[in-house]
Amino acid sequence: MASVLPLYCTGLSIDSATDVDYFEVPMISGVTYYVNITFNHTSGDIDAGWDDASGGYISSSGSTGNIESMSSFASTNQTTYIDVYGYSGATNVYAIEITTDLPGGGQSFESIDVVANNATNSSIEVTGITSGTNYSITATPSQSCLLYTSDAA
Repeated sequence: MASVLPLYCTGLSIDSATDVDYFEVPMISGVTYYVNITFNHTSGDIDAGWDDASGGYISSSGSTGNIESMSSFASTNQTTYIDVYGYSGATNVYAIEITTDLPGGGQSFESIDVVANNATNSSIEVTGITSGTNYSITATPSQSCLLYTSDAA
């Protein structure tokens, strides 16, 4: 998946006392990540937490203002989760912004997909590459055959 950050979404909502919105953030070692959640506090208090994939605490924010802010430095590559919820069952609409300290506030991931167009032709799609960076692709063609035998009586 290429260019997952920066992320900015508006018009999101916590609709009930049990509603929790989750955002998956794949973190890259050596990068600092920032989260800002904005809303009108007088319409309902929204809080947020940030956990690793095992549920371990990374950060949280529970202010009484119109913004919840968190940041975290990634010391390892890991998948993390931000949870947004209403304090004491509050409901409200909000916006979320997730950025990094990388140029432009984002991050990219390189990926390659091979698609079989037909029995003799395939195409390769590469995404998330950076201009001026050297990449190499090694391809090993292979062919597989499925043989089916039927016992006709």
